[in-house]
Amino acid sequence: MHEGESVLTGPLGREELIELFEELSSELARRGARAHVYVFGGAAMSVAFDRRRTTVDIDVRVDSGREKLMEAVEAVGRRHGFEAGWFSDER
Repeated sequence: MHEGESVLTGPLGREELIELFEELSSELARRGARAHVYVFGGAAMSVAFDRRRTTVDIDVRVDSGREKLMEAVEAVGRRHGFEAGWFSDER
């Protein structure tokens, strides 16, 4: 992926990000799994501080539950037509 190139179908704002986090949470629950994730970068700023800010990916650090989380990320991404890398683990 090149700098500035989106892996999503368009930029995500606060509402879309919250919906994706809720969908990921539901997907994890469906799998009987939990994960501990830190969100940073544009997604964190949008959700926490600036409703107008958008982002083209979600930067995270996963502390636990990575394997099941990434399975859930893949499933959610597939449903939305996102390319790999939309949920970017700094690992």
